[in-house]
Amino acid sequence: MPITNPDCTELLYRALTSPIGIAVSLSDMSRGKALLYQTRASLGDSALAELSFRVNPLLPESELWLMRASAVPREAAGARPMGKASPQLDVGDI
Repeated sequence: MPITNPDCTELLYRALTSPIGIAVSLSDMSRGKALLYQTRASLGDSALAELSFRVNPLLPESELWLMRASAVPREAAGARPMGKASPQLDVGDI
């Protein structure tokens, strides 16, 4: 059985089932990205390879976009993918 973080797993699948993706507020960008990449690899679900992780250029210290690559045209990559509040992943609690 893969070792995963339940919060990261939920976020990955929420992004995958979303029309475009989700924005995630991170308390530590480097550690949060690493946990998301590690969880995605541990799950071994090839469908998750569709997700692209992009730092929000307006909030580079604290917000990561988990975007479905097939749903976002290259020219729209700079646009914010959703209009609602971002879920938060406090990596200090993980």
